[in-house]
Amino acid sequence: MSRSVSEYSQSYTATVAGSVEDCFAVLVDFPAYPEWSSPITECRVLERYPEGLARRVAFALDMMIRTVRYTLEYTY
Repeated sequence: MSRSVSEYSQSYTATVAGSVEDCFAVLVDFPAYPEWSSPITECRVLERYPEGLARRVAFALDMMIRTVRYTLEYTY
């Protein structure tokens, strides 16, 4: 059985009353994601860049019918 990699893109826009630094700090605090995004049940940093930012992050989402798991690689 062969597995193909699909490409998916999604975007959202929001106005936030915070500094760029504060917003970035929230976005890269992956372990806190389940606290403010209800479908996310798990968010683990698997690998970090030398400066400490997350490189690979594993997610688990409760989609009611099944749990969806995926890993993202981040570049900054």
